[in-house]
Amino acid sequence: MFPYIWKHNQLRNKLYYLASILIIVTVIFLLSNNQVVLKRTATITTEIKSAIELEDDAGSNRMFIWKAAIRMIPDNWAFGVGPDNVMIPTTPGYSEDKAFNHFLDIVISVGVFALIFYIIFLVYCFKDRRKDWIGTTLCFMSVSYLLQGQFNIDVIMNLPLFWITLGLMQSQGDKEPGFFMFQKGIPCFPLINFTNNNRYSDRKKIAYALIAILFLFFCSYVVLNIYNRYDVIEIKGEGTYSGQLRGSTFHGQGIWESTNGSVYIGNFKYGSFDGYGTLEYLNGSKYEGEFKEGFFHGLGKITAADGKVIQGVWSMGILIEKVD
Repeated sequence: MFPYIWKHNQLRNKLYYLASILIIVTVIFLLSNNQVVLKRTATITTEIKSAIELEDDAGSNRMFIWKAAIRMIPDNWAFGVGPDNVMIPTTPGYSEDKAFNHFLDIVISVGVFALIFYIIFLVYCFKDRRKDWIGTTLCFMSVSYLLQGQFNIDVIMNLPLFWITLGLMQSQGDKEPGFFMFQKGIPCFPLINFTNNNRYSDRKKIAYALIAILFLFFCSYVVLNIYNRYDVIEIKGEGTYSGQLRGSTFHGQGIWESTNGSVYIGNFKYGSFDGYGTLEYLNGSKYEGEFKEGFFHGLGKITAADGKVIQGVWSMGILIEKVD
């Protein structure tokens, strides 16, 4: 792209303007908000050292989340826990719904087979991209997204742009067709030969194969994610859960025994204390009542270690009304 711009004075001047604006905005951003971003850069060396040593708090606790996500894979390696059903236990009553890694998110949500096909798809996209400077630019854009995706989550504002970029990378006009291009109305898939003799039969085979795959995926989703199962899960340094799970997520009736001595017995919903339950602390105090997303929420009663009782209505952990 840059050699092309450099040959055209008008484009080169516009590039200077854009670069100047980018530098000014970056400087303002670094110096604003008490220089929090600039100060953050000073911790890069420490973060890299923590990551090399596989410490749980490396990368704003990403290392801990990655380890927890990897532990989920063996139980649901084939088809994952299901789209939008990922709940990675972090601390008691809390969980993350993303693994903060693009490929790890895929394997724990839809399984190893989906990850393999996705990687094959990406390989063909990059292999059959358009070979001019536009294709090279789009290739760098896609690679940049995949690189940052190893440490962040896919968000609705950015992910569609990634797929659009992959599509543009394949748009080769009247030139040699790419992986998803059409030649005389016939899809040019690399593994299928659409000749005049077998065009119809091959399309029927593809249709039957896709229907079979979708049916198997649906059946696996129903079995693994709609019906609860029972299991015992130990989270190193945090505690042990025994009870019902949906996929690999705490969901249903269960018991959480924390390493700090507290014990929760009651209902879980997508990894959090939710519904009716009892939380007993090491010092003997106890809360019995309703929970929501890990907080006291609704009618509940606290019994202190000295026998004092506080009963009332709670809202996300805050007592808003006492009840005699």
